[in-house]
Amino acid sequence: MRRVLLLLPLVLLHLPIATHAAAIHDAATKGDVAAITAALDAGAGVDESDGKATPLYLAVKSGHFAAAKLLMDRGADVNAAPTPLLGPALMPALAKRRIDLIKLLLDGGANPNSKRSRENAIHIAVNLGCLDCVRALVEA
Repeated sequence: MRRVLLLLPLVLLHLPIATHAAAIHDAATKGDVAAITAALDAGAGVDESDGKATPLYLAVKSGHFAAAKLLMDRGADVNAAPTPLLGPALMPALAKRRIDLIKLLLDGGANPNSKRSRENAIHIAVNLGCLDCVRALVEA
């Protein structure tokens, strides 16, 4: 019992960080702009990764334009790649053929030559047959 009491302050010290990270990831997945704002204001990191994804990646993957824009406005790194296999947030925008998100990311500084695994963005767009995606990448 004594050992548990000694460790309790350490656990409590780290609990808010984990809670903020989970909250911002959940909010980004749902596109809940108010919850994202609250999590960021409470100290969550705008680029906080859970080892699988960043909030921006999750917002884009889930198709939430307003959430992605908010995260970018709050300083999210548009070129952050949670893992080399996933690549940056541009990749799920391409996969979903979401021209609005593709342009938002490119206008925000996303690298049009970014890669996922061994494929670069233009290869993905061509393989999808998305002419608008190719055009957006080439014009960036």
